Amino acid sequence: MGNVKQKQTTIENGGELNSNIHQFSVECITKTVHPSHYINQFHLKNMIGDNSEVLSNVYFTRLEVSNDGQYILVYENQNKLLILFDKDRQLAQIEWNNNNQLRSLQWSSYFQKFLILSKNHLAKFNCKTYEIEIIPEIKQTDDPDTSISSMTTNDDHLILCHSFGLSLEHWSLSKMKLIRKTENLSKYGDIHEIRLSEPPSSIMAMNVYSRSDSTFVIDFFDIHSVRRTRRLMPPSSTCAIPCLQFLTVLPNSNQWIVQIKEFNEYYLLDSTTGELKELNLNMMGLEDGEFITHIRLFDNGKYWTFIRCLEKQDCFDVELKIVKNE
Repeated sequence: MGNVKQKQTTIENGGELNSNIHQFSVECITKTVHPSHYINQFHLKNMIGDNSEVLSNVYFTRLEVSNDGQYILVYENQNKLLILFDKDRQLAQIEWNNNNQLRSLQWSSYFQKFLILSKNHLAKFNCKTYEIEIIPEIKQTDDPDTSISSMTTNDDHLILCHSFGLSLEHWSLSKMKLIRKTENLSKYGDIHEIRLSEPPSSIMAMNVYSRSDSTFVIDFFDIHSVRRTRRLMPPSSTCAIPCLQFLTVLPNSNQWIVQIKEFNEYYLLDSTTGELKELNLNMMGLEDGEFITHIRLFDNGKYWTFIRCLEKQDCFDVELKIVKNE
């Protein structure tokens, strides 16, 4: 399936991670996307400004897809716009309150709607009516010590992380009831992003900045016991402080696509074993100065959708592209 690389990654096992450390080589899988696979593209924005400002706006842009493969939702940070697409066209464009920082987009299989986490509230976005409905049972606060910083959801489960790990709440969406609250997960580090695996698995992964290691790692937890089962360190050939970012959960599998942003490297992460496989996304036809920032797999793995930036003389051209997964 691919050649074996000499990059090393580290898995540490056990609740407090005091047991053996296992290292293994990372297998490389090459996936080539030809220009003929492109089925649609949508211009989002010509971003003007210095490189750091533009890259910051691109970083805070959000991309999410529905599990049924019908909808693609983009939050364009520079103009503060929610833009809804299907594979063929743009469906809606909604202005977002500039004072209400958008923090996360997630598709809810239970509600069949997008969930939007912002500085002020958690809300549902209806793809048919384009209405945004605040969820009143879940309170967001202005207090940075208690506000919800990230979320993840699958089926009836909703997990909310407060203040980068000060506490973690597990909610039932069918009952709109808090099931469990766990305090002081920040002892593991600053939690930046959380992801639930597909049912019936009870695994949750967290993108954590480990202060002791001065690097981003991935911690695995059981959502029922909230016990940490292992920690995944990044491949040792990367830079001093790599940022591991979850991009998408592959349909009908226990795998995530993970990106090391500083190097634009992609990996397949098995949520059951914690093993990594390097994913060489060979995007044929990319121009000089063109790079990929966000990527999702949708419609049962039939299509890739991604945001790409092209550095021009006076601006960055930003587009949403959709390609066949062949």
